[in-house]
Amino acid sequence: MNRIMDNELKIQDHLSDKIKISDTAQATARASKITLETIAKHFPNGLIAVINGDFLIEYVEGEELDKLGLRNVIVSGMCVDDISTFSENQKTRLKKDVLKTLDGVHNTFETEFNNNTYSVNTTPFTIVGNGKKALLVFYNISRRKKYETKIWKALQKEQELNELKSSFITMASHEFRTPLSAILSSVNMIQKLESPEYREKREKYFKIIKANVHNLVVILDDYLSFEKLKDKKEALKKKWIYPDLFITTLIEQIKPSKKPGQTIRLIKKKSDHKVFTDPILLEHILVNLISNAIKYSSKESVISVTVGTIDDSFYYTVEDQGIGIPLDEQKNLFNKFFRAQNANYIQGTGLGLHIAKQYTELLGGSINFKSMVNTGTTFTVQFPTNQFFAKHEENTVNRGQ
Repeated sequence: MNRIMDNELKIQDHLSDKIKISDTAQATARASKITLETIAKHFPNGLIAVINGDFLIEYVEGEELDKLGLRNVIVSGMCVDDISTFSENQKTRLKKDVLKTLDGVHNTFETEFNNNTYSVNTTPFTIVGNGKKALLVFYNISRRKKYETKIWKALQKEQELNELKSSFITMASHEFRTPLSAILSSVNMIQKLESPEYREKREKYFKIIKANVHNLVVILDDYLSFEKLKDKKEALKKKWIYPDLFITTLIEQIKPSKKPGQTIRLIKKKSDHKVFTDPILLEHILVNLISNAIKYSSKESVISVTVGTIDDSFYYTVEDQGIGIPLDEQKNLFNKFFRAQNANYIQGTGLGLHIAKQYTELLGGSINFKSMVNTGTTFTVQFPTNQFFAKHEENTVNRGQ
């Protein structure tokens, strides 16, 4: 009898030990679960999800749920197809990634959601008796991508700057040589023509010097203007001007650069209104167009400049009888450093029309052209304005002089 009682006590003690071990294991398991859930809930800048083969979300947690306001939108037990904030494309992509993962593929990719960029890592795992699962870890990398974009843009800008410097050095070494040689040659000839009877010849060489200095100024202005545009440092400084008086003064300044026998004809069409614009930018646009007309036209040719107003805008046209622009190259005309094949032998930077277009758009205007090879080219620049005055008013406005 005593032996039986001893055995029963031993069994009770053994069962008690087992229960204690089981309770301890359960307590440890609960603590581990709480720890893991706490870690997942506070997973920084991201979220963790477990999805099964039926596309049911068995578990989802992470700080990003709160940041995106999705705590009550994406919950455990929900099907991927029922996530209201996902587009159909996003749902399809997610399901494809889950299937790949369940097939044993470890995926790493980037995805966009709510203007955020996420790095996603997936891995398969199996729970005995509960089948295969896909673990997806989303990490918000938006800040990193932002800095990457800034660095990339800075590198691109640096590369463009280096290319610009290289292009300008190459261009300047070629383009400066011709006018500087002409200036030097003319100065030498003037020194030999000191007698009064050579006055007419001296005047000829003075005109050559002035024309070539003008060409050098245009080249430098193109480069400096391009630098301002590139760095977005060009600010508008508007004044009241009369378009007709403005262009009249400008043509007089440009005339010394004409080729022998060339004529610049000014046509005025209802142009005695004053307008509010930036005279510096407008001058650069018109100087470029007229200088090109002179440069690409032959001696004894006529260049027609028209100024006028129509409805609520004013415009200028510059028409020449020059070499024209090949049809297949016209689409590139306003690109920086572009020069048509038939103009390669003529001095130029390839920046002038690019800058003219940028300045025209800064003034809210438009620039258009039509051209035919060996016939000529006509450029039209048109600017909107809502304020006109019907006649000239002396001493009330900057006249572009």
